[in-house]
Amino acid sequence: MLAYKDMLNGERMNKNITSLTVNIDSCNDFELNIERQNPLSYTVTYPIDAQINTVVFIIAGFGADADSEYIKNLTTFVAETFSVAVVSVTYHCFYSRPAIGAEIGFDDIDIVVLEDILKQYQVDLNGIELTRDNILNALNQAIIHKKATNQLQRNHKVILPMTLIPPNNEYQNFGIMQALDHLYVLQDLKKRIPNLSKELKTVFFGSSHGGYIANLIAKLAPNQVDYVIENSTYVQPPLQYIVGKESDIFKPEFIATWSEHLETNCFTQTVWTTNKNSPYFFSNDRYRIRNLMDEEHLQIMSDHSENKTHYISYHSKYDGLVNVEEKIAYCKLLSEKEFPVKLHLIENKDQIDGKFIKNLDHAMGMSIKELIKKELPAILNESIELKKNSEEKIVYPCDSQEYSIIINDDAITCTCQ
Repeated sequence: MLAYKDMLNGERMNKNITSLTVNIDSCNDFELNIERQNPLSYTVTYPIDAQINTVVFIIAGFGADADSEYIKNLTTFVAETFSVAVVSVTYHCFYSRPAIGAEIGFDDIDIVVLEDILKQYQVDLNGIELTRDNILNALNQAIIHKKATNQLQRNHKVILPMTLIPPNNEYQNFGIMQALDHLYVLQDLKKRIPNLSKELKTVFFGSSHGGYIANLIAKLAPNQVDYVIENSTYVQPPLQYIVGKESDIFKPEFIATWSEHLETNCFTQTVWTTNKNSPYFFSNDRYRIRNLMDEEHLQIMSDHSENKTHYISYHSKYDGLVNVEEKIAYCKLLSEKEFPVKLHLIENKDQIDGKFIKNLDHAMGMSIKELIKKELPAILNESIELKKNSEEKIVYPCDSQEYSIIINDDAITCTCQ
């Protein structure tokens, strides 16, 4: 565990609402045996003068919805409007996009490709400092020159693989540490906030990757999650986000345009590899624990559940990133395992209202705020049998390894053996 002490910063929002930003210890990377170097930070906003019966987690995905000012305004609105505790977690590898702090740089694979391209385009680096920007500018100028001298077509574009490097020496573990971070926060909240009810509804909202994390939390700890509400979540881990650079550098997770002549295919820095001889090999065991559609695991999850988690999902039929048929199949599997499921398919332009649904693309331009306004009131009014057992152990066998998650009032223990 980290040697950090708790740090918290209280900010009074108004006479009834307060906000705390807290740093706590969280999990190490138990799969790869890598020790975490930084504390886990989360912010909770809640009413201080009433009993809190519901805690709402808002899980940001990749990109704009991870903007700190946006999250602050959203959590304040939800806490004030619905008198609930609202939590935002800066989970492991949270800052994985340039707009929120990731740097774009070169890893070892990028450098091998870069050297070939520099040679191919006869880029002269003599006399310049070998920084990222200088190298890319020199390559860009070489392309411009070759176009001007008719050595290249005018619409020719060079594509380079590059790496999104999160701050704080983090990397893309993908899913497991991110889900566990939320469970550590939930455990801390129960001790920290005095006016939380002992019979507490737990609700997890997320879009795209945020929704995937919400679903994975429910898989790892089904008796800690009452509701998962998500928009456009993938249900099988997309390999281009994990080992994509090693399999196909032309199928990136993020594209950054350097100039009209030069584009970079970006992948988040990761330790996972396709090399079977490496201790960091992303084996089928690693895939299965992250796969929400693993039928054996779904049955274990169902058998283990004290009360079944409720699932509410929105998905566009024309989602170009996440296959809608996979989402339909996933919801069908959940229903077969006796989980309450509502799937809202957005299938035609008549369903676009310009406010809640803005288009038929991935995530449909839907804001988390509108999703919460639509779904949370009914959840707050709904009477369900709450999950009362704070202690649980669940074991997921894979091909050659077994994942075990044990949760009690004082600790969370995760192993793969």
